[in-house]
Amino acid sequence: MENYITVLPNAASLIESMRSIGYSFETAIADIIDNSISAHAEEIRIYNRKIDGTPYVQVIDDGVGMSDDELIEAMRLGSKNPNEIRSKDDLGRFGLGLKSASFSQCRILTVVSNKNGKTNGYQWDLNFVQETNRFHVKKLSSSELKVLPNIKDLERMQSGTIVQWENFDRISNSSHDLENELSILMNKTIDHISLIFHRFIDEGLKISVNFEPVIPKDPFLVKHVGTQELITKKVKIDNEMIHLYPYILPHFSKLNSADQRKSGKVSEHYKAQGFYIYRNKRLIIWGDYLGLARKSELGKNVRIRVDIPNSLDHLWEIDVKKSRANVPSKIKNNLLSAISDGDLVSKRVNTYRGKREISEERPIWLFLTGREEEFHFEVNQKNDLYIQFMNTLDENQKSLFNMLSKSLAASIPCQTIYSQISGGKTNQNRDDDLVSDLKSTIEQLRSTKLVDTNVWLRMLLSEEPYKSNENAVKFINKELGE
Repeated sequence: MENYITVLPNAASLIESMRSIGYSFETAIADIIDNSISAHAEEIRIYNRKIDGTPYVQVIDDGVGMSDDELIEAMRLGSKNPNEIRSKDDLGRFGLGLKSASFSQCRILTVVSNKNGKTNGYQWDLNFVQETNRFHVKKLSSSELKVLPNIKDLERMQSGTIVQWENFDRISNSSHDLENELSILMNKTIDHISLIFHRFIDEGLKISVNFEPVIPKDPFLVKHVGTQELITKKVKIDNEMIHLYPYILPHFSKLNSADQRKSGKVSEHYKAQGFYIYRNKRLIIWGDYLGLARKSELGKNVRIRVDIPNSLDHLWEIDVKKSRANVPSKIKNNLLSAISDGDLVSKRVNTYRGKREISEERPIWLFLTGREEEFHFEVNQKNDLYIQFMNTLDENQKSLFNMLSKSLAASIPCQTIYSQISGGKTNQNRDDDLVSDLKSTIEQLRSTKLVDTNVWLRMLLSEEPYKSNENAVKFINKELGE
């Protein structure tokens, strides 16, 4: 070894560099939760509080806890070799998550753990590291442990761990009000972890934020009667099995408000299509085709669950933050097949409603296509309402009306309609306006006696927007005496 020298890293420089790996507040909290789940916690409580006017964030779990030696090892940078074989339910990889996630948000990291009736605590203070340029952690005295928030709750547990963050320098520097900014970030965190850990929560894990339970999302709406689960695919790679579960969600108009909250925001329905990659049931990547396909409007209902074991991390190139992965070339064809199967079914879901409307016997609008895949709309001159209306006009009026209807058809704002629907908006007719318009129209028709009002009303029952409007149908039936 005489030709080798030890080159130790500069402590202050290395840790400050680690702070810029790229964690957001919510992904950092998720990394702390990973450790709690790996410790077999059944309940995880997250707090955003103040002590002596200074904000702090705590994550408390009732997992197996750590002895003094185990806690020291947990505070070590790079405490695990990513190439080591780990238990199948271990959510860690590099032995950096606790430290890198915490340092990205705060300058003081305190970890206290209770195991076998003994409570130990250690603290990283980045200001002290910068002053000394040494990788020193502080062992907390019994008096320092005693004043730690929620320490009594930890000591009452059979075992467990507290992770506490203080001194949020970066958040403070980028905001006018640290307390308010932390509150906003915590709300984003709730939404994030309700998706990332939804499978764990469904299986009984309790997670709460400031005493409020986190309600799990369900990106696949597996319990919805309209969700279609396609054929499951299995791929064997390096003697490990990867499972693909393609789901086709119902059309968004078929979802109630609870379903919409579970599956995601309507404005994000388009973005949410694609792969949902889970590593040991923990969601890593979602709403992404990983460069294998492009997202499309008609394919927006496709969501493909991909379950991978942690033993294949090296093939997927899972990063420190567990938020990025690359597709191994060995399984690209299998993933492409799942995309193709789902895309076909999703297109049927998103075109069904339109086909039904234009397959009516005599719709008021005709949808016509040409040889070059162009399309246009025309007023259907065989529609019953159109015919009845035209019968009330003289020849000059008919000519003028035909000119108007052609102009209206030619100027339908198709691009605007498409952009609004793509953004998740739906066409909605106001009940009160529709019924109010009907009342005034009926009065005019009855006074002019140009048409048979009852015949006209019965025609409306088969036309949109009246036939789909409950109040309008009730009003028409009342007018008809039915």
